[in-house]
Amino acid sequence: MNNKKIVPVIIITIFLFVFSSVAFPSVSAMRREVLPSKSTSYVVTTASATGLLSINELNLGRQVSSNGSVRVLARGQEVAQPMALSGGYVYWYNLGNGQLNRVNESGGKVDTIATFNPGDGTVYGLALVGNYVYTTFGATVQKTNIKTGATTVIENGGSNFVNYGLTASTKYIFFIANELSPRGYFIERMSLTGSDLITLATDPSPIPWQVLYSGGYVYWYDLYTGQIGKVSQDGGSANLLSPAFSPASTKIYNGIEPLTVVGTHVYWTFNFDIGGVWNNSVFAVTTSGANFKVLTSTLSSFYGGVAAYKSSVLFADGGNEELMSVPNTGGTAKILASGYEFRGLAVLGASAYSSADDDIVSAKA
Repeated sequence: MNNKKIVPVIIITIFLFVFSSVAFPSVSAMRREVLPSKSTSYVVTTASATGLLSINELNLGRQVSSNGSVRVLARGQEVAQPMALSGGYVYWYNLGNGQLNRVNESGGKVDTIATFNPGDGTVYGLALVGNYVYTTFGATVQKTNIKTGATTVIENGGSNFVNYGLTASTKYIFFIANELSPRGYFIERMSLTGSDLITLATDPSPIPWQVLYSGGYVYWYDLYTGQIGKVSQDGGSANLLSPAFSPASTKIYNGIEPLTVVGTHVYWTFNFDIGGVWNNSVFAVTTSGANFKVLTSTLSSFYGGVAAYKSSVLFADGGNEELMSVPNTGGTAKILASGYEFRGLAVLGASAYSSADDDIVSAKA
């Protein structure tokens, strides 16, 4: 695997695991109202290495599409990763230089809305509501005015917390708070102004990483096991919807924004290494936790962002520099476009948009 392709995701892995062995100064605990939960524990169903590798037998090969053109909307970015679509614009954050940028969905002038100091933290979550971009940044959640660039910290966990994986509804912000010492993870909810902070779930899985709001529920993705879970936006039981994939001592690298919810289905990507053999897969499960399925899988690539278009699931194949599509029932993966290190992914109309390291691009979905 090309080292340049995996640098950003290695950062994610180091970011999460290094904290477990580092001592941090104690601070006053954040004020949290924990909603009652019927289940505060999780069960990890670890499969054997043989079982994990066997899922790749479902890989049915690739088929090149005739729609292989890519349109470059913005050039000269520095490790563009988290991205979102809103109001005719593509928004993204550059991990390299701290810029929060946007460009018209058809391309043109790139607007820098705000610039954050990369030394103070990293944006691993981005959502838009109205005239504001919400981001997790280090121990904080920030609210940035699209028109003026004015940025306000609306939540600050202090030196004992790191926040990431942000999502939003029209009423609430949801994010993951990682308490560094003692170790703990919280799925949080607060108002759009930062008030009324409550905890929806405590330690719902080993390392919850991304959250996504859909239909009254907050879905999360676990970085360590590759599992998907959900909890009501009002709290209650936190339920895992899919099996665990990665046993202890495996190497795990994760693409940016590897989770999407469409109707009654959740689709996601997961990458892990067992004994030098990579497993890269696109999974599906219903929002009730039934009908788990491997849509496509390979032993030699790296999968990132995922999105849905009609009856297909699109995913970023960063290892092979390809934008891929597979039927949402599983089958042969098709190449939609190639030549870029596709990472974040979103679909609007008939177009797929992707953050691609130094570029923001679009292609026919």
